[in-house]
Formats: sequence, structure tokens, C-alpha cells
Amino acid sequence: MIRTGSKVLYRGSWGRDGQKIAEVIAIEQTQGPNEKYGDEVDAVSLDEHYVLTLNNGHWCYSYQVDGLVQPTENQSVTK
Repeated sequence: MIRTGSKVLYRGSWGRDGQKIAEVIAIEQTQGPNEKYGDEVDAVSLDEHYVLTLNNGHWCYSYQVDGLVQPTENQSVTK
């Protein structure tokens, strides 16, 4: 599940750029893969259609997300 505050591995420029890591600050669940606006939600599964607003000033469609970044043992996780 992707939740607000999760770190994701995504590819900018409609999936053409190299992978980058960013934190999710907002999630909108959409009806289709290329819809820019949807219903704001707190979490989505990786296989749903969504748009993520990221903490680096960018946003991305669900097909641009390659996965979640898992915290290491040395990092604290806030639930």
C-alpha cells in the first residue's frame, strides 16, 4: 500500500526519466491510468489508478511508480 508519507521509487517525464525517490504528500485515486484528478484518499494499492503529489514539487501517474522504498533497520518508522 502507498500511504501519505510513504517513499516511492518513480520515473519522471511520463516514465522516460531515470528512477528517483520522493515522499508522497497527497494521493488522488482516479478512474483511469492517465487521469490527472480524482478523489483524495489516504492510501492506494500499487495496482490501482492514482496520481501522487510528491515532496519534490512533482507529481506522477500510477504507471510511473516502480515501487515503495522500504526503510532500513537503522531508520525509525512512524506509524
